Amino acid sequence: MATSLPPKIGIVLQGTPHSKESLRELCDIYSEFADVCVSSYSRFKIDGYFFINNDSIERSHRLKHAKHSTSNVNLQIITTQMGIEYFIKHNYDWVLKLRADFKVDNLKNHLSDWIEHLTNMKQVPGSPFEHKIVCFGRSLHKEENPWYIADYFSFGSVKDMRNYWNIPLVDPNLFDYCPIRVEEYISTSFIGRTPNLPVTSYFYLVPHLGQDFFSLKWDKNLVNTDCQSNK
Repeated sequence: MATSLPPKIGIVLQGTPHSKESLRELCDIYSEFADVCVSSYSRFKIDGYFFINNDSIERSHRLKHAKHSTSNVNLQIITTQMGIEYFIKHNYDWVLKLRADFKVDNLKNHLSDWIEHLTNMKQVPGSPFEHKIVCFGRSLHKEENPWYIADYFSFGSVKDMRNYWNIPLVDPNLFDYCPIRVEEYISTSFIGRTPNLPVTSYFYLVPHLGQDFFSLKWDKNLVNTDCQSNK
């Protein structure tokens, strides 16, 4: 009997890392079980890993956008799309988009668990995805809109991730700032074009990941959340 090949997993480390040294460490750790693509600025280029240079993209959008917020969301969308397309071009099965200033402990085990959960779930009728998107729900009651889906990371099949991130850019001629929180814009722009379904029809929420999810920028684990995971 033929043995099935293990799934090909790609990781897009996107954005500004805590330092070039920390980025190198993350690339070396994650590359033991997945292939890594870095989508960042030229000063953070790591030899030995596929690199998407964000410098010219940022310059273009900083000129078009008077306010940082719209430039930030559009830069994140474009550079994430480029990373996903790289892995689609090379026939990968799954892709993780992760902020470059976060470290996920036990990531290999988490990826294995997520793939098992997603492949064993039945497709939700009416959902545009073949599988759900794994993401991190946050609940901070001090904020006006306390519950949201964070943009720290997202994981899914390459097809679903391409669809999820295939969203319009914020038009700088209409908005000085992103009209809603950046995370909300990203998480709702695609699914807003589909039938109204509960959020759990689109996303597999993993707030328990917070215990292994460390922000190098904020120097803490992200365990401050009241969100509940879904089955």
